[in-house]
Amino acid sequence: MDEIKSIENQIREVEEKLSLIKERKSQFVLETDIPLELIKNERRLKAELTGLNGHRDRLQKGRDIPPLLPYFVNRDYQEFKLGEALKILLNNPSPKPLLCIIHGDQFQCHDTFFESLIKVSLPKIFKQNTNTTTSDYYTESIGKHELKWPPRITIIEELKIC
Repeated sequence: MDEIKSIENQIREVEEKLSLIKERKSQFVLETDIPLELIKNERRLKAELTGLNGHRDRLQKGRDIPPLLPYFVNRDYQEFKLGEALKILLNNPSPKPLLCIIHGDQFQCHDTFFESLIKVSLPKIFKQNTNTTTSDYYTESIGKHELKWPPRITIIEELKIC
């Protein structure tokens, strides 16, 4: 079940509980006779309903966290160094290829970091350092190559076999 349907189910449940509370409150002649616990529950459920409705609306409008946002955390230094390297490369009359290695644990989402470089960081760097406004200039020359490292080897002779 997707998240919006789950939230809508929760909204229905809260609305049913509020309906029961309304029915129960109608049994009292005086408003002062309504138990405090019932009033507290009603307020809590109304607040919960407001939150659920807001969350559902944000999901429906697509205003949740953009998919690349988590990969922009603390990347200023890497972007700065990449920008410096590209500035040197772009100002060189006979430029050479630039090789960047993104390494680390498999759970560090390298593919998404690479995507954020292509979609956000590199366009920003190129815009600052060239007259190029189209992305075709650099994206056609960017390649992604996954390197398979050998397994952990403790004896150097085993490495020569790989």
